[in-house]
Amino acid sequence: DVVSASGLPRRSLQRRFQDAVGRGVSDELRRLRLAEVERLLETSDLPLEAIAHQCGFAGANWMSRAFAEARGMPPGVYRAQCLR
Repeated sequence: DVVSASGLPRRSLQRRFQDAVGRGVSDELRRLRLAEVERLLETSDLPLEAIAHQCGFAGANWMSRAFAEARGMPPGVYRAQCLR
């Protein structure tokens, strides 16, 4: 979708994006999605499945794995720490 919207060949887009942002398009999209997960965990009581779908993950399991890998803890633990 990003390549189509840019009007650039895939490789050109990847190179320009990497030069400008310092990471690849997919890495940036993942970072943004996880930041939104974090925000929703902190500010809502939505169930993990709803957060996952709202943030573009296929399900809560995929989101939980990605979140734990990036943040060092599962989303439920993160949410519990925010509520203290």
